[in-house]
Amino acid sequence: GKPDEIVVELARDLKLSEDQKRDVQRDIKKNTEDAIRRGKKLEELSVPNTGANRMVLRLWEDLGDDVMVRNCPYSGQRISASMLFDGSCDVDHILPYSRTLDDSFSNRTLCLKEFNRSKTNKTPWEAWGDTSQWVLISANLENLPKNKAWRFAPDAMERFEGENDFSARALKDTQYLSRIAHAYLNRLYDGGDRKLHVWVVPGRLTEMLRRHWGLNSLLSDKVGAVKAKNRTDHRHHAIDAAVVAATDRSLIQRISS
Repeated sequence: GKPDEIVVELARDLKLSEDQKRDVQRDIKKNTEDAIRRGKKLEELSVPNTGANRMVLRLWEDLGDDVMVRNCPYSGQRISASMLFDGSCDVDHILPYSRTLDDSFSNRTLCLKEFNRSKTNKTPWEAWGDTSQWVLISANLENLPKNKAWRFAPDAMERFEGENDFSARALKDTQYLSRIAHAYLNRLYDGGDRKLHVWVVPGRLTEMLRRHWGLNSLLSDKVGAVKAKNRTDHRHHAIDAAVVAATDRSLIQRISS
């Protein structure tokens, strides 16, 4: 018989050209090599080689090419390698996660713990824009990548482009392929019961749930990098299907809230 409900995840790589797919594979290779390098650095520091610790190293490297200018973006104070794992630092979302649901690398930075506590649930500008502290913050912005520096601007939340509509976009994706898939599968139903039987889950939501539920580690690679799913083992499709099956509209509403 007909399924009571069909949930479709639109694969993001369907939109990629062959050249773009090659670029993605090149990035994956580089990221793997970087993970191995950071793992060796952690061993030198006598710190466990985990994904979370490799991320701290990556965020520290992202503060500046020169180790002498790797400063806390909120205070301008230098963060040395010895401070990374002694409790001095926090990983912070530049634009508050609770307000953006943005857990991407470009929205994360390494900072001194005390300034993360002072920042609370605010943007950098909301926390320090009208204080003398902003002079130090703005002077340090040139050391940050552009995809992070713009998040310090007064209008950063407005420029984030409608993340408050996350729930609506998750329930009704506007991309052409998802509309076509939605319309095609809806042919199974005559609409007489006025129920929504077919809806779309964006790949971003599936990725976030899979990571937070710890499912990437089921198919970890030889390097031990479990943050990203292992695409060389095609069982990852089954894991994605399980995540999609466990996703319903009430869960999306809870994540949005």
